[in-house]
Amino acid sequence: MNIRYIKISGWIISLALIIFAIFYFDWGKTLNVLKVVNAWFFLYLFFIYIIDYVLRAFRWKLLIYPIKKTTSLRKLFYSYNISQFANVFLPAKTGELFRVLITSKEEKISKRTIFGTLFLERSFDIFGMGVLILVVVFFSKIKTLDKNVLSNLLFFAAIFFVFFSFMTVSILLIKHLAFIKKKSAKLKKVIEFLEPFYHGFSSIRQLSLLTLLISLSIFMWGLNAFILYLYTLSLSLGISFFDSIVILLFQLLGELIPSAPSSMGTFHASTVIGGNFVGLTKDQGIALGLLNHSYDILVRLIFGFVSIQLSSFAFKKGLKSIGTIKYAKYTTESE
Repeated sequence: MNIRYIKISGWIISLALIIFAIFYFDWGKTLNVLKVVNAWFFLYLFFIYIIDYVLRAFRWKLLIYPIKKTTSLRKLFYSYNISQFANVFLPAKTGELFRVLITSKEEKISKRTIFGTLFLERSFDIFGMGVLILVVVFFSKIKTLDKNVLSNLLFFAAIFFVFFSFMTVSILLIKHLAFIKKKSAKLKKVIEFLEPFYHGFSSIRQLSLLTLLISLSIFMWGLNAFILYLYTLSLSLGISFFDSIVILLFQLLGELIPSAPSSMGTFHASTVIGGNFVGLTKDQGIALGLLNHSYDILVRLIFGFVSIQLSSFAFKKGLKSIGTIKYAKYTTESE
């Protein structure tokens, strides 16, 4: 599973979408939509991004807390920023490997255990987004909310919760298998391999910590929806906060496609599709996607560059190793 092949396929997807966009959109109208943005908006939004990034580092500290109580929030913040910086250049969120490498080295924690915390982090993200979708369905009035749209949103919410339930059951299954490993020699090696992953799920065994993680995840995704809503306000698109949640859902689905670099093309296409659901024209949708994506990349580059300098992390060396080393090494290497 060499990352090089994922990157090549990502470039092909992005290039195809960019060529399509060149001929599909009226770029004169798109520029007219973008002209209304006030420069002060970017300074205000920058501080909100700082809050978002700090909260994500703090949530990760909570996930690691039962494993090691003395983790440094500052170092976790740097590690998260560097991973987001890497995601600008790498497809399919493979920049997350930097978080594994850096944190494992800095905090002396098994790489497989760090993978477990990231897996759990994604579970909370899925749950938080699922809650927001239900909020849209039951408490908002979307402009195009007819039976078909309602059914689609409920379907998406169901998918999010089913996937969250699947991962929860998987976690419990690993725990169950760990108890019977001594009774089954065939399972012993498999369970020994999975146990460090399960160790990364320690935070969900504490009810107070689990409640805090769920609440924080819902708040964080609400904050992300608010950030997107601010983009719509800056462009005077005239849509509601709840409409922004719908667009955010489509953006997340678009980011699942391994385009490169940094979801180029897929992010913009998903923004246009999501915008169409809430009554935006294609020109408004692509303008929103361009503004959102461009500034988001700028923030990642700034935070990442500063974090690399402050942490003295050899990013080029790490980027080269991640691009050539197979995934298996990160999950089987002994600590």
